[in-house]
Amino acid sequence: SGSGKSTLLHLVAGLDSPDAGEIHLGGTNIVGLNDTALAALRRGTVGLVFQQFNLIPSLDVAANLAFQARLAGRPDPAWLKVLAKRLGLAQVLTRYPEQLSAGQQQRVAIGRT
Repeated sequence: SGSGKSTLLHLVAGLDSPDAGEIHLGGTNIVGLNDTALAALRRGTVGLVFQQFNLIPSLDVAANLAFQARLAGRPDPAWLKVLAKRLGLAQVLTRYPEQLSAGQQQRVAIGRT
């Protein structure tokens, strides 16, 4: 409600740039990093779950989880099974986002971070 929570998270994740000053994350000033470096930062350091879960509607749960893992350089099918079990999604891996409850969609989004 206007206190700046989303703004702060967007700044820390490098989605927005500050008007002035520096932002240090893990000893690195992220202000001025190029898009490639910011993407690597988000993949390896910062995880965000947006209010809109941004799941890919044409992919089932397993593929949505695996998609992000491949981008992060961790395409391990065994890890996908462990992750799905930890998130309580093991029984819905073949379902598509529109077939999931809001809570299940949120857990898929968490698994993608």
